[in-house]
Formats: sequence, C-alpha cells, structure tokens
Amino acid sequence: AVVSTQSTGPEEVHFVVTSLSPVHVTPLLNFIVELVSSSVHLHFYLLWLSELLSAHGAAVRAHSSTLNGILSSVAAQSKALSSLCDQNQYYMDVILTVGSFNDTPSTEELEVF
Repeated sequence: AVVSTQSTGPEEVHFVVTSLSPVHVTPLLNFIVELVSSSVHLHFYLLWLSELLSAHGAAVRAHSSTLNGILSSVAAQSKALSSLCDQNQYYMDVILTVGSFNDTPSTEELEVF
C-alpha cells in the first residue's frame, strides 16, 4: 500500500480518492495516519488526508477513533517541526552573529590606515 500511495502523483490524489469505495476509506485513513507519523513525506500525506476528508468526511465522522488518530498524528508532527524550526532559528542567529564578528576589521587592518 505504501508503494501505491507513493506512486500516485499529487495531481492524481483527488481522482483516486473520489473514486474510492466507502468501504476502503477508513482503512486507508488509518494507513495514512501511520505514514504521517513516520514518513518524511509529510506534505504529500497531508494532501491525502485533506482529499480523503473532503471527499468522504461524512463517512469518516462516524469513526471518531480515526479522527482522533489524525489529530494526534498531525499534532505530533507539528510539535516536532516547531521544535526543529526553533533550533534552526537559533543556529541561524548564531551563524549571523559569528559572521558579523568576522566582518569587523582586525586591529592589524586598522593600523594600516
């Protein structure tokens, strides 16, 4: 199933999802939720989730455990990405600060003038 979802291009996801039988919606959603929590292709699987919920939201409403799984999986990824972004911002600030020290002329360069 991973190969099937990954071999589907982003532009084809809508067509695949809308042609999906309602019987397969919940198992596919559960599968996608697992991938959201473990895959590096987060945007791609969020696209799948968005399309599935848009096309089959009424059928999914009856399965609150599936919706809870989606929420907790997306929240966990959001928290992880937020932490990574904070770290990256800190490292960029350090690099820019150190770089600004290197831009100031050394005392030897000042003595030349």
